[in-house]
Amino acid sequence: MKNIQLLIFCVSVILVYSCAFDEAEELKAMEEIEVVEVIDTTVSDTVVAVNKCDTVSFKKHIEPIFKTNCAIDGCHTAADAPRLNYTSHSVIAQNKNLILAAIKQEGSFKMPLDPNTWKPFKLPASSIELFECWIEKGAKND
Repeated sequence: MKNIQLLIFCVSVILVYSCAFDEAEELKAMEEIEVVEVIDTTVSDTVVAVNKCDTVSFKKHIEPIFKTNCAIDGCHTAADAPRLNYTSHSVIAQNKNLILAAIKQEGSFKMPLDPNTWKPFKLPASSIELFECWIEKGAKND
C-alpha cells in the first residue's frame, strides 16, 4: 500500500513540474516578452514577465555592444576618433539617431565595419532592438 502511495505521489510531482516547465518555455519563445521570474505555478499559474525594453540598461546591454563592435582599435576610440569616441556614454547618447541609422544600414553610411576588410557587417537584430529600446527609454546612463 505504501509503495502505491509513493508511486502516485512521484507521478503527481512529475506531472505538475512538467506543466510548469512547458509554460515557461512557451513564454520564452515569444519575441516581445522576456521571462524574468516564474512563480511557483503549482499554486497559482502566475508568471511574471516584462517587456524587453523595460529591462534594457546602458552598462549591461548597450556598452558591451559598442565595446565589441565599435570602440575597437582603429575605429571609435578616444585616440582614433575623439569626437566620435564610443567608449563614452555621452557621445553615444548625443549621436544615437545617427548611430541607429548606421547600424540598421539605412542610407549610404553603414556600420559597424569589419576591422580586417573594412566592409560593413550587420549587427544581430537583437542588438539593434536593444539599442532602439535604450533610445525609447531615454538613452540613460544606467
